[in-house]
Amino acid sequence: MLLLFICSCKEKKEVTREELHKKEGIPVEVVMVKKGDILITVMASGELKADDDITVSTNNKGTIEKVSVKEGQYLTAGQLIAVIDPVDLQDQTSQAQSALNSAVSRLSQAQSNAILLDDQVEASIKQAEAGVKGAEAQYIQAQAALKAAKENLSLVEEGARNQEIARAEQALIQAKANLEQLEIDLGRAKRLYDEGAISKQNLEVAQLKYNVALAEYRSVEEQVDLVKEGARTQEKEGAKLKVEMAQAALDTARAGLEQAKELLNIQKSKRTQVKVAYEAVEVARADMEQAKANLAIVKRNLQKSFVKAPFAGYVTKLYVKEGEYTNNPGTTSLIDMFNPSTLYFEGIVSEKDIQNITKGLTVTIKIDGVTGKTFSGYIKDIIPLASESRQFTVKITLNETKTDLKPGMFARGEILLASHKDIPVIPDKCIKTQDDKTYVFIVKDLKAVRKDIVKGPSMNNRSEIMEGLKEGDKVISSGFVKDGDALQVVNEE
Repeated sequence: MLLLFICSCKEKKEVTREELHKKEGIPVEVVMVKKGDILITVMASGELKADDDITVSTNNKGTIEKVSVKEGQYLTAGQLIAVIDPVDLQDQTSQAQSALNSAVSRLSQAQSNAILLDDQVEASIKQAEAGVKGAEAQYIQAQAALKAAKENLSLVEEGARNQEIARAEQALIQAKANLEQLEIDLGRAKRLYDEGAISKQNLEVAQLKYNVALAEYRSVEEQVDLVKEGARTQEKEGAKLKVEMAQAALDTARAGLEQAKELLNIQKSKRTQVKVAYEAVEVARADMEQAKANLAIVKRNLQKSFVKAPFAGYVTKLYVKEGEYTNNPGTTSLIDMFNPSTLYFEGIVSEKDIQNITKGLTVTIKIDGVTGKTFSGYIKDIIPLASESRQFTVKITLNETKTDLKPGMFARGEILLASHKDIPVIPDKCIKTQDDKTYVFIVKDLKAVRKDIVKGPSMNNRSEIMEGLKEGDKVISSGFVKDGDALQVVNEE
């Protein structure tokens, strides 16, 4: 019996691992294809900078009388930083103001002189023009008198015929009509002069015209009498004398006219003096403008003695102390300051990634000096010029600026290029590649089935499955299997 038992044990076959797996199935872990989100991002690294990050300095010369700030202090725009000894500049301001006052006074005087001279010259010219008109009227009157005297002499010497008597009488009628009209014009001129409507010169011209017409009328009247009565020797001598006197009067009138014209030219030449006077006004005006500019310069320098913050921000460095002397020539640095509201992240991205980045993309930022917190921002500008290492710079505006953020802090940014929502995703460990093929094994009827897939973007060790799987498929995540192997699912997620 013992022998038989031993023999039977030796004849029993040992079961291999492969046979056991074939019988019971290869133990595997599986995950179910679920819908999820994949964010497509690129990384940028760099440092924080500020648009308003400056050194406040002065080029005023003098002792620093007061320093009103300290490092780390927050300043409002226009807050006093320091005072440079202003005494010399205050004296210069007073002197410049006095110089401006004098220049204004000289300009006013030059303007008054020019206007007065202009008025005087123009009044003299008008008076001289009236004199010329009067001399011209006298000359015309003398010409008419000479003509009448000559005609009278001719009548006296030759006697008169009936036709001459008729002509003489007709001339008398015309002379009377002309005299009556000019008498009416003279009366109207007197009324207008009394009312202040015309000048005295105009009245005198009207009176002169009337006088000429009256003399002409009387001369014609005498001619009529002579024509009718005939002339005696005595009358002939008188007629000759009248011609001589009329000629002398004409010569006198001609000389008076030439003298009046010469006087008019002299008065008009005085306009050159007026031009010179107005040029003096412009010189005085230029002097005043220069004095005004000098005062403005000194006032600006005086204002710069009281150095103020150009914008609101923090003092990061103080360079001077009270009692120190500022450099001159040149500038003296007083403080460094920056405006936290103008902070931005200057990030560096690769040549490969820059082509996918556009303005406005969302960025998630982590700053080394601020632990446990992330910041959000967006791409504001893209610098199109690459560095020597073929990297590009992007300017990222922060949506939130905290008081503990400072220029120079190192930062990393994750730029969101796209967001794929509600798509099939699986862990990267499920995905296999062979001969440029991407595939997974799924569980179907407790057997391994190979499925070729098209893989999309990945995030956090998960990948989008664009083709080949659907929601609910069970994908093998752990276990070495081949297509068609029997499976034993030991864990399912």
